[in-house]
Amino acid sequence: MLLFRLSIVFAASSCVRAKRNQEEISVGFNLGISYGTAAIAYPNGTHVAVAKVGSSNEYRQTMLRLSEHPFHQLYRESRAHQQEHKRPGFPASDDARVIGALVKSLKEETEKLLCREVIAAAAAVPHFPALYDRHLYDAFKHAGLQYLEIMQRGNYDDGTFLTFETSAALAGHGLSLCTNTTDREACPRPPPDEHHNQDDIYYVIDYTDSSILAYHTIAISNDAYHITDYPAFNLNLSSDGRSREMELRHILLGPLQRMHYRVPTKAILVGNSIHDAWFRAALNETMESFFNSTKKTVPEVVESDAQFVQAKGVAEFARRRRLSPEAGSRATWNGPSGVISQQKVLMRDSYTEVTWS
Repeated sequence: MLLFRLSIVFAASSCVRAKRNQEEISVGFNLGISYGTAAIAYPNGTHVAVAKVGSSNEYRQTMLRLSEHPFHQLYRESRAHQQEHKRPGFPASDDARVIGALVKSLKEETEKLLCREVIAAAAAVPHFPALYDRHLYDAFKHAGLQYLEIMQRGNYDDGTFLTFETSAALAGHGLSLCTNTTDREACPRPPPDEHHNQDDIYYVIDYTDSSILAYHTIAISNDAYHITDYPAFNLNLSSDGRSREMELRHILLGPLQRMHYRVPTKAILVGNSIHDAWFRAALNETMESFFNSTKKTVPEVVESDAQFVQAKGVAEFARRRRLSPEAGSRATWNGPSGVISQQKVLMRDSYTEVTWS
C-alpha cells in the first residue's frame, strides 16, 4: 500500500457550501513531482484550494523515467504492453497504477471537502517528452474517475493532448485568457501573419525541495490554451547548497538562452520552495545577468498562491469546458487544432535539457 502525506487545506465543515452547488462545481488536479494539488471552481469563477497530497517515491521515479525516454519509442512500447496485458480489474500499466494512486488520493481528499463523490476532473502535468494523455486516461480510470480532456483533438488522432502545468499556471493567474468564458471566438485575434506581434511571453519556474522545471512559454495570440513550451529541468537536485545553486543557474538559464529573441514580460513562480534562499539568489542573479546583458527589461515576478495556482488554473479550464464544450479547440493557421499541431512541432523541435542522477 502506498503511503502519502496528506495536508487538508479546508475543514470538512466547508462542505455545506459546496453541496449547494454540487452539480456546478468543476475539479482540477495538478500532478507535480513532489506532490499533487486539488482545487475547485464555482460557476461564478471563484476558485478554492482543496488539498495537497505528497507523492510516493515510486511516483517520483515514474515521473523521472517519463522525463528521460525518447517519447516515440516509449509510447509504442507502452501501448503494445497495455494492449497485451490489460485485463478487467487491473491497471493498464504500472505507470497507470502509480499515477492513479496519487489521483485517487486527490479524489478522496476533494470528496471530503465536497461531501459527495467526485466523478470527473481535469489535470495538468509537467511537460515531459514521454508523458502522454493515455497515461492520464488509464490512471484516472484506475482511480475510478473520468479524465476531462481540456485540449481537444480536432481532426488529429495522434500526438499529445495534455494540459501542461504552464497553461495551468497562466489560467490560475487569469493570464492570456479570453474574458468571454462561453465564446472564445468573441475575443479579437490577429491575422495569421501578424500573430507573433501579439503573443504573450512568459518565464515559468516550478521549484520544490528536490526539483526545478523552467520554461520559456509562448501563449500564441494571447491564448493560454495555445502554448509552446521550451523547457529545461532537473528532477534530482543536489542537497549541497553550493552545488544546488550551480544546478539551478544552469537550468534557469537554458530556456532564456534558447529563446533569447522572444523576451518574457512576466516570470511566474510556482512550487512549495520558491522562497528558498539558494533558489532566490540563483533566480535573481540569472535574470539580472541575462536581461542586463541583452539590454532587456527584467520581467515582473508573479509568485502569489504558488502551491495551488496550477490546480486552480486547471479547475478554471474545467469550468470553461462545462460552459463551452468547444473551449479547448481552436482553428488556426497551422492546422485544424492549433493547440495540437503546435505541440507536435514542439515535440520535434524544442530545446529540452534533462538532468538526473
